[in-house]
Amino acid sequence: MTPPFPRTGLCAFPSQKWDALFSSALGGGTNWNIQRSTLQNGRYTQPQVLPFSINSVDYEEGPYIAPDESFLIFESIRPEGIEGSLDLYISFKNKAGQWSLPLNMGPKINSGSSERFASLSPDGKYLFFGSSRNQAPDRPGFDIFWIDASVIDELKQSRAAQTLIEPALGETIIGALYQNDVETAAPALKKWLALYPQNLDATVIYSSTLRKQKQYASAAQVLNNVADQWKNNTNILMERALVQFGLNKEEEANKILSPLLVEGDQLRERYLYLAVALLDMAKIQPSEAYFEKAMSIHTSSYPYFNRACTLARMGEKDRAFAALNQAVTYGSLVLKTDYQNVADLKPLESDVKWKLLMARLK
Repeated sequence: MTPPFPRTGLCAFPSQKWDALFSSALGGGTNWNIQRSTLQNGRYTQPQVLPFSINSVDYEEGPYIAPDESFLIFESIRPEGIEGSLDLYISFKNKAGQWSLPLNMGPKINSGSSERFASLSPDGKYLFFGSSRNQAPDRPGFDIFWIDASVIDELKQSRAAQTLIEPALGETIIGALYQNDVETAAPALKKWLALYPQNLDATVIYSSTLRKQKQYASAAQVLNNVADQWKNNTNILMERALVQFGLNKEEEANKILSPLLVEGDQLRERYLYLAVALLDMAKIQPSEAYFEKAMSIHTSSYPYFNRACTLARMGEKDRAFAALNQAVTYGSLVLKTDYQNVADLKPLESDVKWKLLMARLK
């Protein structure tokens, strides 16, 4: 199976039909997204990205699909997460093949730490998942937890689980977000919020698309109109700060951010969120400062690669090459095919530094 994107997928989980769902780093304006490939005549089809809001702009990975494909569990970082953490979400599928809005699986499963890689026992009675909630300096990594699978039936009865995604609109949104096409994404997200007004993830993304178009007053209005329960949500507050950065009110932005940027499990992710958003706004210096802080907590290849793609689109070739070389150094992206035929990197291929980069790769 050959994915249509430059980096191969991870975490394939076949259903009883031998269809496969897996996550892959798409690049563009999204992060890791879940894709599906169906088995037809002994061959897998080109993968299709699942619609918004199963997929979003940030991180969706570790898909587990029920053997009868009645539900999908996956891990994601999004505003609805407990303390902004990596949580497990569930989406149910009806008999017509339509998915419901993803639902955070709640405090019985999720915590302020990270939860990942859910799966059912073969008899369907127990749900297993990994969690870093017991992590300590002398106990890194994840532990395995289990819970009675009846929690899935309980979640299915909720109102959110009965709310079905409008597939065409969801496909338009995720496609526009992947293409960094904010002119298409913004009106589509506005329509989405008319259908699903309580969708916090869409609210934050809609505000960000307006911010990227320098419509700062409109972005601020979207944030001001959120329900009282979300006023102090971390993502809402960070978007408020980013609007202030856009207005060149850095002191006001820092006042908003100060209580959010304290030691904790999610500090690295918050630094990365700000670094990516500020780079999109061409605020290179504050973006670099936050990015360096994030990498000082934990370094990996993919943030450098994604940053290089954005820098290349901006025409910042020297900075882009510096980031690409760091991506190679940290070892997860060491094949030439990881870098070749990536649209964002095409402007770099005529530079002599590209040959030097290729010489470092297998």
